[in-house]
Amino acid sequence: MSHAYLSLTRFILLIACYFLFETAGKAQGIQFEHTGWADILSKARTENKPVFLDAYTAWCGPCKLMVKNTFPDSAVAAMYNSRFINVKIDMEKGEGPDLAAQYGIDLYPTLLFVNGEGQVLHRAAGYHDPADFIALGERALDPNRNLRALIRRYAAGERTPGLLLDLARAKAAAADPTASQLANDYLKTQSDWSHPENIEVIMEFANDPFSSGFKFLINNRPIFDAAYGEKAVESRIESIFNEYLEQRPEMPLGEVQRLFASCYPAKAERLASAYKMTYYRQNADSLRFVEAALSHYAQYPTDDPDELTEMAELLCDHANDAKTLDVALDWVSKAIRTQDASYRQDVLAKIYQKTGRKKLAEKALQRAAELRAKE
Repeated sequence: MSHAYLSLTRFILLIACYFLFETAGKAQGIQFEHTGWADILSKARTENKPVFLDAYTAWCGPCKLMVKNTFPDSAVAAMYNSRFINVKIDMEKGEGPDLAAQYGIDLYPTLLFVNGEGQVLHRAAGYHDPADFIALGERALDPNRNLRALIRRYAAGERTPGLLLDLARAKAAAADPTASQLANDYLKTQSDWSHPENIEVIMEFANDPFSSGFKFLINNRPIFDAAYGEKAVESRIESIFNEYLEQRPEMPLGEVQRLFASCYPAKAERLASAYKMTYYRQNADSLRFVEAALSHYAQYPTDDPDELTEMAELLCDHANDAKTLDVALDWVSKAIRTQDASYRQDVLAKIYQKTGRKKLAEKALQRAAELRAKE
């Protein structure tokens, strides 16, 4: 037998082995059923297993990451294939919309666990890596710790601190907005809110800027800064502020000022003053915007050339009286003295044009062109 023949034989075997292992690799991971929901529940009853439903959409980024990183994992597959009936359903196709309505699914992915009767045992929302996803499945299987068990205990009247906190965290994982109130109820059972576990609860659940937990955070910043770092705490406060404001787009100005006072007591007046300008601009109230801008910068002057230029142009856009336009002229001139730039000369020209000083406007435009050629 020739050396060439042996080499060819080895090559063919290597290619065959490659395709064998490649095919085997693709077969690994969670094995999902491809039947209708009624059949899935029937199989669950027959095999006495709960159902895991991956409720996804085609456009959901975290859903795709689950498919790529989590579902193919060998440890995940070993657990879910042996202990669950698994199914993936697009919530915008086929039975998906009806199931989404039935189970209140509006976040993706929603990871839903139900029994053979279709009753929810446990649920969570969002991306889970393999380790977290295995822990989630284990909790769904635990008849004492899954969401269904915790809700039953709560409905029976139990209000122990442990239950309140477990239920709050389980509901938070499912993106249930009632989680925060449960966390507040838990805190009411605690005498020392500065205890590390309670500090963690406040950081995790204090989503209402007017809640007692959030007020404790604001009034005890050094404790939280020491535990989590100043930047992390500042970011959490900012997130709570922004989320509260975004959920209430029609919030009256007075309420916004109260929100600033709650979240940023040390600088509430300045922030509220600045917000007034934004508020009146968004509501196309030029008169009040101009008044708010003049008042704000009289109280809180700035040397920032970009801010001065921006506000000078806004005054020019919203005001027509000579006195206000002179203020705008002063602001942009101050910015130019600090750092000349073509766009600042453009704003200067715009103000000169509006006030009828055409020669000065032309001069400013010429200067803008010269600067632009060098930029």
